[in-house]
Amino acid sequence: QSTSGHPVANLLRLREQVRTSCASTGPFAEAGAFEFKVLGPASSQTLRTMAQEVKRLPALPSDCPDCQPAIELYSPFATAPAKEMLSSATPPEIDRVCRRAEDEWYCRLGQVFWRHARIRFFRTTASDDALAHTLVDELARREVRVTTDPTTATTAHHVALVSEWDTYYGRRLPAVFLRASEQERACENDASELGEATGGAQAECRVHRFSYLRGLDGEGPRPVRAESSGGDKSLTDRLFREGSTDPAEGVRQFDYLRRLAGQIEAQNDRLRALGEGEIGAIGVLGSDLYDKIAVLRALRPAFPRAVFFTTDLDARLLATEHLDWTRNLVVASGFGLQLAPCLQKDIPPFRATYQTAAFFGSRLALFNAFPKFDRFRADRCPDRADGSVVPTPEAL
Repeated sequence: QSTSGHPVANLLRLREQVRTSCASTGPFAEAGAFEFKVLGPASSQTLRTMAQEVKRLPALPSDCPDCQPAIELYSPFATAPAKEMLSSATPPEIDRVCRRAEDEWYCRLGQVFWRHARIRFFRTTASDDALAHTLVDELARREVRVTTDPTTATTAHHVALVSEWDTYYGRRLPAVFLRASEQERACENDASELGEATGGAQAECRVHRFSYLRGLDGEGPRPVRAESSGGDKSLTDRLFREGSTDPAEGVRQFDYLRRLAGQIEAQNDRLRALGEGEIGAIGVLGSDLYDKIAVLRALRPAFPRAVFFTTDLDARLLATEHLDWTRNLVVASGFGLQLAPCLQKDIPPFRATYQTAAFFGSRLALFNAFPKFDRFRADRCPDRADGSVVPTPEAL
């Protein structure tokens, strides 16, 4: 993240400095032996900045089968859809190359990086739109259908989304969920966000959005750390004790959660009064895990029958002290806490999905460093129950 401003130019400058300092000795003295691999960036916003910066560079010759990448970029943290990274149309030659690709916009993003900066791009985690489609399907399996099924005349349900307002990640997740649930035209109240939304107008919106500011406990995002095993309750525990009152002042924002819960309850009462059903599921979407737990603690008592869901698996969700609030929570995640055994080997399970994604990205970078027919690239992963092999990173 220290490459802010012009991250691509800064990375290319850093690459040249490293290459120059290593060129006089060792294996890097040979032409073409130097490879520069980057794990990152740390956020979707930075990746979007990089994509916009690259698009402004002049296009390099497209017919270059022997060209070596200046940088290999392995992205385990940026999850925003590739289409949002580009935010505008790509040249016709890129459209032709990617028209038949399995993921057309991921292909376009990769082509933009390659044709303008000779950067080879690898996304090593699932995108937000993939997680959103998974959540919509899982909610339907739990009898919470956001849209009406015309084949069964099943009554649609309502979903409340509670997300961060002050981060790019938190603002984009609700929009991605609207697209996945085919509610974008019905629910989006900002015409600039509609883009190429498909589907006819609907009589009512069934996805209701609410927001909060990150850092509800006043401490802001914190790194993963071991929890104290002492007898003192956490700040969140103390502020959520039955009968406690949260002062409407200072940096802590727990008083907002009380009002937020009342706001969602009022919306649910209106739906019932109009005979339009009720809120059947509540999504808690954000980047700070402690904020998510605080929102769950505020809302679960008021909505005991609702299905709660979120994104990004984290081992802290499984902690005993949080189980009253996280039990039966639906979590859509690019990775679990470990890879297939043939890739994880003797490394213990990680604390969060992004650590798993970073480990996978690191393995992929090393995998790609070996020549195509090297014995280290011959490993297969016969770990599936049906006896088939798990695809090697090369297949990505």
